[in-house]
Amino acid sequence: MGTIDKSEYCFDDNKPPDMILFPDTELNFEETVEFCHHLGGSIATANPEETYHDMLDMLEEEKDNCWTNIVFSGHKKLSREGRFVDVNSKKEMSWFDWAYREPNNNGGNENCVALKGEGYSVFDTILLNTGMHEVDCKFKLCPICKFTLPPRLHLRG
Repeated sequence: MGTIDKSEYCFDDNKPPDMILFPDTELNFEETVEFCHHLGGSIATANPEETYHDMLDMLEEEKDNCWTNIVFSGHKKLSREGRFVDVNSKKEMSWFDWAYREPNNNGGNENCVALKGEGYSVFDTILLNTGMHEVDCKFKLCPICKFTLPPRLHLRG
């Protein structure tokens, strides 16, 4: 992925959200993890208590700017089929909201979990339903990062 130039972002003392979607950026799973880490956060992880619906809401708000309408959920498959872990906590994923016919490891290369928002997506030929999908980790998607400390981040533009 190369070095992330933090100067592309300016920092703001206003009350920032704890999750930020970067709609004009397209990264694969590993690049998303690295990107968020370099900004002082981590890849957002979908869970039922707090972030799952927030992430879907962000996709809805940015559906015209995030061309994929899909984001990685922060979960990756372990070597044993069907077991996924949160890449931040390394804990096994115990909660799922799989879309219809998921997980299916389509093509044998799907090792990451992604969330698809409502409406059209460029992946609609393979991901028709809203919810969690098992996807190829090499897909280029808009990243969502989570920050435990306010990032003081404000996008230019």
